[in-house]
Amino acid sequence: MKEVKIKITETGWELNANVDGKSFTERGEMTIFGASLSGDGLDDAEWMSDDLYDALDSFFCYDVAKVLGGK
Repeated sequence: MKEVKIKITETGWELNANVDGKSFTERGEMTIFGASLSGDGLDDAEWMSDDLYDALDSFFCYDVAKVLGGK
């Protein structure tokens, strides 16, 4: 199974990518200085295809959370 789930709120986001039993999780919490990340490092997900890596390696979640927070 291959899936990516993203939940974004005004306080941050959670991104979960699952591909054939392997998973990647990133959590971002909005701060006064930008965002604080926790979870797995995208660079450590060597199992991930280049195309999926490129699609996830963006500021999309941060940008949406920022807009939702009115900033």
